[in-house]
Amino acid sequence: MWIKWKRVIDSSSHFLYYGLTTLSNLQTLGEEYTGIIQINQSRTDLPTLSRRCIAVFFHTFGSLLTRWILKRVAIALNGEIGTRLRPDAKRKLLSCLSFVSTTLEYVEKLNVSLFYLHGVFYHLSKRLTWIKFAKIRAWNENPTRPEFRILSYITLANLTLSASYTLW
Repeated sequence: MWIKWKRVIDSSSHFLYYGLTTLSNLQTLGEEYTGIIQINQSRTDLPTLSRRCIAVFFHTFGSLLTRWILKRVAIALNGEIGTRLRPDAKRKLLSCLSFVSTTLEYVEKLNVSLFYLHGVFYHLSKRLTWIKFAKIRAWNENPTRPEFRILSYITLANLTLSASYTLW
């Protein structure tokens, strides 16, 4: 019974954690360990509360909410609303929903690959809200170390092969 609520429980616990840290303008354990803080787009101040709220919400519930909406739209298209549409329009909309659902996974993987390559925006929610990180203590002078560059290339190759396989 509880297994069907696992994603919601996981997302809720993450939201609670980030609510107690990020929304309170405190560092997460990982940020504290690596000596970084979140900064705004201009790199002169901390992100506003509204920007942090949006980032935390999308980070914790974005994927879950998007998949739920796509599922509900597909159910509606296969139900009452779908009977009002022409069959070819319904088929195209369902195909589009499937494409969007598949594409979301690739967008998340592409974002991680870009992070490994450039060292900015590990989470897609940070990219959408332009929340960056700044080092508060030196531990690595080169933000894109050779290991991360290689990891980026491997991740991009995996993404390309997965996308190619899905399209064929």
